[in-house]
Amino acid sequence: MEEVKGAEISSTDIEKLFAFLSYILFFGILIYRTKKDSDYIQHHAKQGMILFVITLANFILMAIPVLGWVFIPLLNIALLVYFIIGAHNALSGKMNKLPLIGQFSNIIK
Repeated sequence: MEEVKGAEISSTDIEKLFAFLSYILFFGILIYRTKKDSDYIQHHAKQGMILFVITLANFILMAIPVLGWVFIPLLNIALLVYFIIGAHNALSGKMNKLPLIGQFSNIIK
C-alpha cells in the first residue's frame, strides 16, 4: 500500500482500536503477529514495536550512572510525544510515519 503523508484510509473502529493498542507496551508485538489482514493495523503495530524496543533501551540506559541520568528525562519526553503522535494517528485513521523512527518500520517484515 502506497503511503501518503496525511492520507486517511477507511478503517473501522475496531481497526483504529487495535492500531491504538499497538503503541502500548508489548501489545504491538501481539497485534502484529495476530492481525495480518489489515495493512493499517500492521503499519501502527510496526511503529509500536519500535517504540517498545526504544523503551527497553531506555531501561538499560538507566543503569549507566550520570550519562543515563542525563538522557533518561529527555528520552522519556520523546517517548511520550511519540506515543501521543502515534495514538492520534491511529485513532484518526491516518497512516503517517512517526518522525525519525517511522522509517525503521520498513525493516520489520
